[in-house]
Amino acid sequence: MRFLTNHANPETFKPWDLIRGFEQSEEDALREFESWLKDKIVGEPRATESYSVEELKDMGMVGIYAKDDED
Repeated sequence: MRFLTNHANPETFKPWDLIRGFEQSEEDALREFESWLKDKIVGEPRATESYSVEELKDMGMVGIYAKDDED
């Protein structure tokens, strides 16, 4: 598993929390995010310079991970 990013928990965040293009609707942004997320693993957030894992979890954050390539 390769860590990609910390993100608001996809199960509880709101579509308007997504960053979207100037002319992109909330629905399109959500569909694009869900498509990107479908082959990812949601797990523990990774500590940053500013926040511990527990602090991130308290803020509703999770870690997004890519599956390892199977060669």
